[in-house]
Amino acid sequence: MDAFQIPAQLDGVSPLKDGGMSLRFHSQETSLEQKVILMNYYQQFGYLLFKPDRFKDNEIPEQNTDIEGRKIKTPSQRLRATIYVLGKKKGIATEEQDIFYQHQMERFIDKVKEAIEREEK
Repeated sequence: MDAFQIPAQLDGVSPLKDGGMSLRFHSQETSLEQKVILMNYYQQFGYLLFKPDRFKDNEIPEQNTDIEGRKIKTPSQRLRATIYVLGKKKGIATEEQDIFYQHQMERFIDKVKEAIEREEK
């Protein structure tokens, strides 16, 4: 889903037990299109930018980036990249990285299966 803007007023702020904050916003009248977008985002995790005036296009961060503008990787992308770095540190040649990756993933899968078996006992 794409980022979008909608005029809104920050109407409430409450601290949470876990150290987070509950934020409540109220919008002005919304179009049907804005309502559909908002309902698609309902109960989704995301990031919120807020300022008193409209954002210019160049001020809105690219999608799938963190607050510093770095690309956000999925957990599987992070795992693969980490295994790649491990292989490089161990001196694994680039052409052998896929074999190394498969071997490391099988080791990880075996550990998870062992943990499942321990939980079942």
